[in-house]
Amino acid sequence: MATQTTSESDAFYKQLGRMYGTYTGGFIAFVVFLAILEQVGVPNKVLGYFFVFFTLAGYAIIGVATRTAQIS
Repeated sequence: MATQTTSESDAFYKQLGRMYGTYTGGFIAFVVFLAILEQVGVPNKVLGYFFVFFTLAGYAIIGVATRTAQIS
């Protein structure tokens, strides 16, 4: 069983806070973007496609960003 030192744990939590902040900021920007598109008159079908695409892209980015490179 692998153990983490204190410095590794601190670095992890610092990176975790940055990731949460980035995700939250991106989500807020996405909602504002959709609201602007809706006000401009973009059809609901197109807004739905944007929502699905960006949701899948968000999960893909989270998956790539949180992968581990250590085998142990």
